[in-house]
Amino acid sequence: ALSDSVFGLCNGLLYGAVWGMVTPFAPFVVQNSDAVKSAVSSKFPIRPFSSPTAMYQNSLLVGGLAFVWSLSTASIALIRRKQDGYNNLFGLTVSVGYSRFFLHSNARLLLHNRVVGGTICGGILISSLW
Repeated sequence: ALSDSVFGLCNGLLYGAVWGMVTPFAPFVVQNSDAVKSAVSSKFPIRPFSSPTAMYQNSLLVGGLAFVWSLSTASIALIRRKQDGYNNLFGLTVSVGYSRFFLHSNARLLLHNRVVGGTICGGILISSLW
C-alpha cells in the first residue's frame, strides 16, 4: 500500500510540475482578485514556461492529491482484500474531501504543502536508513 502511494506521489509531482510549466497561473496567484481581472483581460499574471514558482506549487498540489488518492485506494483494497472499482470510488471520495478541506484557503493550502514536503523528506529519510 505504501509503495503504491509513493509511486502515486512521484507521478503526481511530475504531472503537477509539467502542468505548472505550461500554465500561466500558480495556485496562490489565482485567488488574488487582480490576477483574476488580468486573466479576464488576457494579461496572464505569469507567462507560460517562465515561473519555477508555478511549477513547485502545482507539483505539490497535484502530488499531494495523487498521494491521498493512491493511499486511500491501496488501503481499502488491503482491508477488503479485493481489487475492484469500489476501491477507486472510495479513493476519489477521500480525495475530494481532502481537497475541499485543504484547498479553500491560503493558510490551509500552505499547511497542505508543508505536509506534502514533510512526507517527501520523511520518505527520503526512511529509505536512506533502510
